[in-house]
Amino acid sequence: AWLAGELILVAFLAVFAWEGWKFYGLAVRFREKSEQAQIVLAPWKLAVFSIVCLCLVLALWRALRPPPRSGGMTI
Repeated sequence: AWLAGELILVAFLAVFAWEGWKFYGLAVRFREKSEQAQIVLAPWKLAVFSIVCLCLVLALWRALRPPPRSGGMTI
């Protein structure tokens, strides 16, 4: 069950990163800005993509480690 949960997390983060990269590309191509403050959105979308990629790397690292022993939480 632990490994299945880790693999589901990795799959979710991979899809989220892929879609985030596409949203970033659109923001750059169309020079998107927020409606009220006219803030450029591309750097914020790139930050979200970067954070999701970092989470993906950490999830892969954790999935490749031995599963935790039952009865306690590991960090």
